[in-house]
Amino acid sequence: MKKPSIEERTKIAEELKPYNGEGNIQDETLRLVKECVEKMGISAKPRLCEFSKVEPYDKMPKDKDRELTSLIFIQFTKDGYIAVVGAGEDINFNFSSYKGTTGKILKELNHEWYEKSLIMVTVNNLKAVAASKVKNVFESRNGVEHYIGEYLCKNKSMPILNEWSHRNFTEDGWNRISPLKID
Repeated sequence: MKKPSIEERTKIAEELKPYNGEGNIQDETLRLVKECVEKMGISAKPRLCEFSKVEPYDKMPKDKDRELTSLIFIQFTKDGYIAVVGAGEDINFNFSSYKGTTGKILKELNHEWYEKSLIMVTVNNLKAVAASKVKNVFESRNGVEHYIGEYLCKNKSMPILNEWSHRNFTEDGWNRISPLKID
């Protein structure tokens, strides 16, 4: 699957409106992620974390295949957007940096990283990063990341600026391997 260029992703993000639902975007995102984790039936702990209290990567669960961190994270902007749904050890802790795809989109659209907190979903008992290595897609980090990101995208009030970051499968590919459809 070929993902759009940064320029194409920026144009898509430019059309989004900030979150305007009840409460704040962090709390509503956490509520939806908990709902999503329950649907997947996985052992995971979604939580809103202050950046200063994020545990070191070496203390997080690892997958059994390659010993990579079994972490899904969601970062926000100051003005009511989800910046990115990501996985692994890619959390941006350097808020003055606008490197990487998401950082470049934020910089181009004049958004700033939300520096106080993020959502972390540490997943226990993952067998692999790649879905091709497991029988159940939700035993892979890529499968869990994809489903959470798409679940949030389908909720029209949840604007994800880099909505392609979490997309690890085409829609047809996902429908062939997943027991859950994204609705």
